[in-house]
Amino acid sequence: MAAGGDGTSQGADAAVALADWISRASFSDLAERDVIATRKIVFDTLATLLAGSSEPPFADLAAFYVAEGGRAESSILVHGGRVPARHATIVNSAMARALDFDDAHEAAIVHTGAPIVPAALAVAERIGGASGRELMTAVAVAQDLMIRLSLACESPPILRGRPGSYVFGTLATAAATAKLMNFDAARTLDALGNAFLRAAGSTLGYEDGALAQRVLQGLAAGDGVQSALLAEIGIGGAHGVLEGLGGYFQVYEGGRYHRDRLLDDLGRVHHGTTTSLKPYPVHRGMCLDIDAALAIARENEIDPEQIERVRARFPARFAEGMAKIGAFAPGREDPKGPVEPHFSNPWGVAVALVLGSAPIEAFTEQGVAYHRDRVLPVARKVEGVADPELEGRPGELGPRVVEVFLRDGRVLSQRVESGRGSPDMPLDWADLEAKFADCATRAARPIDAGRLREITSALRELEQVDDVRCLCALLG
Repeated sequence: MAAGGDGTSQGADAAVALADWISRASFSDLAERDVIATRKIVFDTLATLLAGSSEPPFADLAAFYVAEGGRAESSILVHGGRVPARHATIVNSAMARALDFDDAHEAAIVHTGAPIVPAALAVAERIGGASGRELMTAVAVAQDLMIRLSLACESPPILRGRPGSYVFGTLATAAATAKLMNFDAARTLDALGNAFLRAAGSTLGYEDGALAQRVLQGLAAGDGVQSALLAEIGIGGAHGVLEGLGGYFQVYEGGRYHRDRLLDDLGRVHHGTTTSLKPYPVHRGMCLDIDAALAIARENEIDPEQIERVRARFPARFAEGMAKIGAFAPGREDPKGPVEPHFSNPWGVAVALVLGSAPIEAFTEQGVAYHRDRVLPVARKVEGVADPELEGRPGELGPRVVEVFLRDGRVLSQRVESGRGSPDMPLDWADLEAKFADCATRAARPIDAGRLREITSALRELEQVDDVRCLCALLG
């Protein structure tokens, strides 16, 4: 555990080394596994953006920023309209995060794609001429920074009510912007300093099921872009970003953090490679519960009326975090509004047991209404149990155990150590293409088969794209 600061015995603030690395990073620094992972995160994020585009409040949000006006720098994807890069980032990032179908890093508990990919695309449009390799480098560097920041904390901040996806997402999008705009180390440090002064976030929106929750990721990402644009014109100077007396680790972590996790193997290990991609539109921990419930449903013919009770056991170390997002909160078994379905473990487990699948629509407000009569009776029987005996491997969300108690005395049980989409059970390209096509059917504006093939082809060979503005044109 370290406790350092700007100018202390540990030397300069860790942000100085991070800014230097960001400014010097190049595509050639990425190993083949990093290239594959980065290509996948761009592909996956744009898929989730398409699916989220038809959800509330994005037609209204897009119209709001179009009406705001400003320089026509970047595209609001799907809905259309050209606005300042920061505003395009806000809308596009929020759409990508809306259905909780985006990636998650299980150890850091952050979502990297939703803030970073839309921001990088918006900035690439703004400057013009950015190649697929340049975009991928910016995304990989920003992902790695975001994950390192969370891993350096004593425990993931979201477990204490402060989501790293927002707080560190602001610094990450500042980093991606700085990289695409070819900032030197000093200007990159200014961008990070500005971003830290804008970083904020809370799990309150999850707890309350607030519609505002769907916009917060976009606002955080947009603030990161603006932070870098301000640095471009010489505004900055807050350099004790991480370890100074007013820096992140002193103010928010009480000086308890792991400096080595910030700086070890910098430029050699890119943590984005270990990001999980989701097969279901729910918080990542619930994906494991759904995997277990689906395995039970596949292996047994279950009459829902014969289910007496269901127990979903999870590692006790996540009890506080599960409470923060309301995963088993009273009343959450019957999720209300557009946000709660993605954070209701009883609903997700019951959907899997009753439907034998976990489709996107079952976690939308309309889908909950459609399936309520069938699913709710089972959801009301699902109990969440924090089990101290479920230890698992450090940095993972498993193991999870789902037990179905039937009226005839049988108990159907399934344990999963890790879920589909995790680094040891990755989604392959066929899985991702199926996910992309499924998400495209939910887009606010139709995407015909020819354009879908064109988008998929470009994304599969992203490093060969000469100017990524072509992607924005295809998705705009």
